Amino acid sequence: MTFLRHSRRGALIAAAVAAAVSAFVMSAAPADAQYYRRGYGYNRGAAVGLGIAGGLIAGGLAAGALARPVPDVVEAPVAPACWFERRRVWDDYNGMYVVRRVRVCE
Repeated sequence: MTFLRHSRRGALIAAAVAAAVSAFVMSAAPADAQYYRRGYGYNRGAAVGLGIAGGLIAGGLAAGALARPVPDVVEAPVAPACWFERRRVWDDYNGMYVVRRVRVCE
């Protein structure tokens, strides 16, 4: 549940930043309004496209800044395979071989 909350908050912040950047880019007023009103040298489609592209880029950067880094995967050490076997071992006290359970590991 907390992941969804953080994810939504990050998406909302990114959308707000994108909207602010695109509004700033699109609201830049030209110096000579008469020149631009008549359509000389002012390409409205390019300005809208650049505003949308700038908003998407800024939103992507904001969303990337809020993303959490992926932790490195830590593998557990592999325990050696061990078992007990019945083996003949030399017994110094009695001076002969005896059968005992011995732990054997690979």
